[in-house]
Amino acid sequence: MEILFLFALQFLLFLLILVCFVFRDSQLVRFILSSLSRWSKTLLPRKLIDLANRLYIHLYFKRNKVFFNFYIILVLMGNAATISVTMPNLWNFETLITFGLLALHLLALKRLSNTDPGVVTSINVETFRQVYGAEDGACKYCSIDRRPKRSKHCLRCDVCVHRFDHHCVWTDCCVGGCNIGRFIFWLLTILLMLTNTCFLLYADLYIYTV
Repeated sequence: MEILFLFALQFLLFLLILVCFVFRDSQLVRFILSSLSRWSKTLLPRKLIDLANRLYIHLYFKRNKVFFNFYIILVLMGNAATISVTMPNLWNFETLITFGLLALHLLALKRLSNTDPGVVTSINVETFRQVYGAEDGACKYCSIDRRPKRSKHCLRCDVCVHRFDHHCVWTDCCVGGCNIGRFIFWLLTILLMLTNTCFLLYADLYIYTV
């Protein structure tokens, strides 16, 4: 039952973060966050606060591999926990499916993170302009003149990306017009792994309840 407790704890933590994010503009959430900020500045040393600020800027505004590596560790630990609980009751084909989905997911992650999302450069800018046309002004960050429409500058990567969707910290890459298909496939592998995990846990609980 330890794994059920961990899942419940993880769900409650996710729910708390989600509530804070959804209601981030509410007075109550702002009051709580501002109070925590004031208390931390009062109780903690100045050097520690400066270090925390630099770490925050590096993690959330600079491209780094921290979240990428953390995600891989989470995936491996999650699969290890599930298999360790359900392994005694697994059939051979279920074991193959579990490891096969994990390998497929990691392969999809590697291919996605190594794929060009559609970075706009002086060499290919004219090609991207022919898709949706061009804007009148230049990008104020990378100075690309007449930037292609539906392209946007990623502040983390410091490049303009064709059909920019977002920068995914879990894959450590931008999601744009040239890799959106691989991003969707990567999400699909997550769904398949979650479905398989739910089935294994349900089957394991069913064995102990009949």
